Amino acid sequence: MDAIFSLPPALMILYAEIHYTFRLGFSLVRTDFPEIIADLPWRIEPGQKIPILCLIKDADQYPIFLDEIVVTAQWGGKGSLSRSFPLDPEPIKAHFWHRILEFPHEEIPPGPVRIDVLFLGRRRGRTFRFYNDNYRRLSHASLQTMLACDPLPNMSDWHPGDPHIHSSFTEDQAEFGAPPEATGQMARAMGLSWTAITDHSYDLDDQPRNPLAHDPELKKWRELVRRISNLNQREKDFVTLLGEEVSCGNARNRNVHLLAYGVPNFIPGSGDSAEHWLRTEPTLNLREALEIIGRAGGLAYAAHPEEFGSILEKILLRRGPWSMKDYTLPGLSGLQIWNGTRDHGLARGLARWIQLLLRGKRLFIIGGNDAHGNFNRFRQLRLPFIALRESGKQVFGRVRTHLYCPGGVSHEALLLALRKGQAITTDGPFATFQVQNERGQRAFLGQSISGQEITVEILAKTSREFGALERIDLYCGEIGGREKRIRNLRRGRDFQDQTKVNLKERYITIRRSSYFRLEVETAAGERTWRAFTNPIWINPAPGIEKDDEYQG
Repeated sequence: MDAIFSLPPALMILYAEIHYTFRLGFSLVRTDFPEIIADLPWRIEPGQKIPILCLIKDADQYPIFLDEIVVTAQWGGKGSLSRSFPLDPEPIKAHFWHRILEFPHEEIPPGPVRIDVLFLGRRRGRTFRFYNDNYRRLSHASLQTMLACDPLPNMSDWHPGDPHIHSSFTEDQAEFGAPPEATGQMARAMGLSWTAITDHSYDLDDQPRNPLAHDPELKKWRELVRRISNLNQREKDFVTLLGEEVSCGNARNRNVHLLAYGVPNFIPGSGDSAEHWLRTEPTLNLREALEIIGRAGGLAYAAHPEEFGSILEKILLRRGPWSMKDYTLPGLSGLQIWNGTRDHGLARGLARWIQLLLRGKRLFIIGGNDAHGNFNRFRQLRLPFIALRESGKQVFGRVRTHLYCPGGVSHEALLLALRKGQAITTDGPFATFQVQNERGQRAFLGQSISGQEITVEILAKTSREFGALERIDLYCGEIGGREKRIRNLRRGRDFQDQTKVNLKERYITIRRSSYFRLEVETAAGERTWRAFTNPIWINPAPGIEKDDEYQG
């Protein structure tokens, strides 16, 4: 498909779209085949079969016959198992085609497994064989997964999920995601209970199959709403939240991204869509977007706000950073500080959040991956029309948000937990805490309580997959002052158990309005994993109880 040259979004972390070209047809990655991709979860929860996602895109332009798919698993140096999956003899001509093949796991012991997916078929009378994908100049290497010995570290009434993922409705000149139906199946196999599909506002208002043309009827948005509704009606043990990643203008009129949840209507935003050359003015500013979300009864989190873009993004897409003025706008619930990798964006996001807390701003944190499919590794454009690359970063479900839903997982319960900040974010261990004042009253994550003599009860949990508990740090921040680490607990000195710790820290004296928060780290060899909780606010003056919001 030839296209007028238009720069794609710079954060390209979906499956790579290889058929768009300059007007003159130049491309080093284009082929006359549809994109053919195999994917599978990076981990498999105990007792789950191994789902193999087979995805074919643009077969409406490049039809093929897919005769057979052969899946081979290898483990432990000697173990091997193969299964053949014959397919219908009819040609594949769909724009999006996918199948999930359930590979048996009973004969495979827990531990790391290498899986290869061989596609056998025909195009224009000639046979083809592709291993794992048909992208030019990529490795086609085996997909790696872990058959877990233990479930994800968790506690009853907590539900792990990924709050930032893109689906096949994010489809443009450079990238595309997986169908919503496939996303739910892959998430369940990983041990997740929910996910939020947050496709780009600048993709959801496109004409179907034409990312450079606006659709005033919003057919893509309406179809996404319909399919998520159907999914939730069919699935009783898994919830897909309808969300949107809205492009809007910051205080300096530069494009930033905002995650909207629980909003039934489309929110426009195309300033950094790269769909029209040099037309980069934000559609809405942040205040306007937050007001729309608030009026609709939804909630909003800043999307990866401390990940700084490149110079080209700033110049060509008019992207910019969040400022303190942006963070203090009414209607913002929190920040997605963790975006798939433990990098400078996480460090800056954590520092910014702490700065806001110390200024009296009551904001929460979540963590996700911004994945676009990519359940095992991502394969993306490095440079439009020129080069591809692959990586294990920003893979779906690697960073998770656990939400507290004591009545069971549901659409309403998940949104309530996000609104209240009853959440922890982690790439491995589970951690939470609660406090009790001298009058015996208790408060939980996201809540406030009054008191001067505070007891803190800490719970941390891990599994063999995510290493042993090594450190538990309790922080106290005084509003208008500084944050300090007031408890520095270490394995071997303060606790002995490697997998589960339940501790009480008694009689912490509070003299000024403050908050507590918790960090936990696990380790295996040189690798580490971390968990962060949301705060509990403490006011030493009587009269502000746990269900009231502290205003600073």
